[in-house]
Amino acid sequence: MIYRIVYMSRATAPMTDTEIQDLADRANESNKALSVTGLLLFDGRRFMQAIEGEKGAVQDLMARIREDARHDMIAIVSDGPAIRRKFGTWSMSYKRVGEGCCTTGYLHQVKTQMVDIPNLQLRAAFIGFAKLAYNDALSDQDDGEKVSDNH
Repeated sequence: MIYRIVYMSRATAPMTDTEIQDLADRANESNKALSVTGLLLFDGRRFMQAIEGEKGAVQDLMARIREDARHDMIAIVSDGPAIRRKFGTWSMSYKRVGEGCCTTGYLHQVKTQMVDIPNLQLRAAFIGFAKLAYNDALSDQDDGEKVSDNH
């Protein structure tokens, strides 16, 4: 049986696109060795990540994630057994949610990316995360701040 944990957290400091891509690349390599798959979203302020695999490997990985000083305020969205992998082809796919977040088709694009995830609760969590990033970007524009890829 597969075990999955989905969590959200807040970045403790700004991260460049290069830094977050490096983080995702390192996670991709280490997760392959552990047979862990998943998805990492980052909106410039918050992370949302799903990790899945053998229970012990996922729980050990989550313990290391909790110790990572690059984020805090970890909130577990989902934690438990799963019938099958939802992210089976991605040892760790990374998507920057904030890119182009204020374009007309942004939320539609995120929904389209999540269409292959049959678990409606899990899909709603990821789409809700994207909507939160979208609303934050719009709020920043309303406040007169320039919205960029790095927020």
